[in-house]
Amino acid sequence: MPIIKRKALHGDIGASLNYITQDNKTDNQTLVSSNNCGVATAKEEMEMVRRKFHQDTNDKNDRVGYHIIQSFALEDNLTFEQAHEIGVRLAKELYPQYQAVIATHVDRLHLHNHIIINSVNKENGKKLTDRLADQEEGLYALREASNRISSEYGCHQLEEVPITAYKKRDYSYKPSGLKNVLKTTMRKLLKITKNIEEFVNGLR
Repeated sequence: MPIIKRKALHGDIGASLNYITQDNKTDNQTLVSSNNCGVATAKEEMEMVRRKFHQDTNDKNDRVGYHIIQSFALEDNLTFEQAHEIGVRLAKELYPQYQAVIATHVDRLHLHNHIIINSVNKENGKKLTDRLADQEEGLYALREASNRISSEYGCHQLEEVPITAYKKRDYSYKPSGLKNVLKTTMRKLLKITKNIEEFVNGLR
């Protein structure tokens, strides 16, 4: 199952939106979608919702949104479009009343989704909870939804492990580090491949 990370965003949410939607990372934005807002106008629309419900404080510690990273295992053999579809479904099913931008990055060896979510519910002004184990909006709920949706696409099963917390309000689900997965894969390929072409094909 995918490795999931979610962290709170403070200050200007536009910087994070600009980062995840870069052309070179998203196949010229063909792998960018949104929910309850437009992609190009997401920053302004999210700010409008926060202003509408008087959640637009100037406090630098105020949560303006969340950044979710969903990373897939090399063994999953997903297409770019399938990975993106998983990210879109996750945002829509788990956060149906929140504005979100979903981007699939293709500039790394492993496929991964970035999801930026507004911190304020567009219907009632409620802030997305930042408690770890909240059954509807916390990280355990995020992991469960991510695993359930990904299993429909035949994603690799990972061993269930407790969710760990590190830093302040930065939670992650890390069953195994990606670097360790890559190292293990490379070591295996070095033993069974005869030349660089076979090695590269094995990595693919």
